[in-house]
Amino acid sequence: MACHQAHNIPWATVAGHFRYVHAPRRYDERTNIYPRFLDGQGKTIHYFINAIARNIASHADLEEPKTPSIEPLDPDTTLLTPDVVARLAPSLRHASKELAGWWDDFSEDDNTKPSIPPKYTKTSAFLRMIGPEGGGTRSGSWAGHGAFYSLELFKLLILRGEMPVLRAICTHPSAAWAEVWQQPYNAFGDQQCCGWEYVPKLALKAYLGLNLLLSFPSLWDEASGRSSESDYRNTKCYQRLLRECTMSRLTNNIAALPHRQFFGVPNGHFEQYMGPGAGGRYSHLLTTYHRDGFPYGAIPIDDFLQISGPIPHMPTVNDVLHVRWCLCYLGLPTEIAIEVMDYAGYTPSGRLSTPNDPLHPENAEELHRYFDYCWNILVRCEVMGRWFGAPIPWERVVAKTMTELLGHGSNGPARHGKLFFKREFDYNYDQERPDDVYGEREIFTFL
Repeated sequence: MACHQAHNIPWATVAGHFRYVHAPRRYDERTNIYPRFLDGQGKTIHYFINAIARNIASHADLEEPKTPSIEPLDPDTTLLTPDVVARLAPSLRHASKELAGWWDDFSEDDNTKPSIPPKYTKTSAFLRMIGPEGGGTRSGSWAGHGAFYSLELFKLLILRGEMPVLRAICTHPSAAWAEVWQQPYNAFGDQQCCGWEYVPKLALKAYLGLNLLLSFPSLWDEASGRSSESDYRNTKCYQRLLRECTMSRLTNNIAALPHRQFFGVPNGHFEQYMGPGAGGRYSHLLTTYHRDGFPYGAIPIDDFLQISGPIPHMPTVNDVLHVRWCLCYLGLPTEIAIEVMDYAGYTPSGRLSTPNDPLHPENAEELHRYFDYCWNILVRCEVMGRWFGAPIPWERVVAKTMTELLGHGSNGPARHGKLFFKREFDYNYDQERPDDVYGEREIFTFL
């Protein structure tokens, strides 16, 4: 299988500077992809990062003109029309339980179909200023459940690609969405970060990690030497992106929806806070809640998937079709069989033909469909950044993601006298400047 955008992004070149190491003792027993420290390694990695940023920008150049500009809408104008709400409904159905826990006015009708309160379909629901118009401060304009509800709908609009609606929001003079990329400041009653950054960052983490692992055929293709000891799923890279892209927490629940469906991990399986009492065979390894203390790459994939208990079966499209065939074989008309399955909630919730193995050759078609989806999210967000007048600093975002997935992790750049990268902070940070509005202050230099 070929990597995504292989003609524009030098996956093979950058992969040549890394090697797979199975649980090396000198790296605290973490199986992962580690730097080889070849000549020109840092230069190659930075070229790779810049290539991704350039490619996102070039695709955004093509996508931006497809959405025509409009005059600022009146606050009372219905922005989320019935057609838009209908397209959001499949995702709302998955998120409704979490949302209903925070808003009394969130409801479901008699047919258990999620509904959006009318006030949140208005343009005014998405107009939150940080200046005097919006309460004078970040906490004033982004406090309360209503702000969080609007934020979650905003994320859904990105996931579903509702670009005309997003343009109406992003270009409105009374909106300040760039400022809540990272932190909406007490949006739903505590201080957790739940900005819309999670939508592109989870997509980037999955896209970057899986494509890099795809560059090592011996880790996923049996014909090339894949074995129990050389399996990409045992790496820290894969296990970290798997958990963080499907993790259950209100701050990124909406952003994780498409990734849970692709990987076949149900909501609630990987919790944000997991301790030794989680219940799995290796849950005693959960000695710290810090993400770099989580045992990524320390245990085989089958044990990792069950670290908090057995992972339930998530039916694929083929599973659902087979059950429908069985019901029809027993004599039920197709329409009745479908109604029975809908009533039982037996619908596709996983996409992979070979479960829990996204790089398996049998999953090639679905994998590249997933790559396309993740890539489109990045391009959409770049277009949105241009509408804000504040392009996203992709070089910094991609660099940080690489430090999290590769080598020993972002907290361990140096090992045995060899420095993989150097991390600095931009102390000239000024959130009033367009290029600083996102708060991405970390600067990574690969060596």
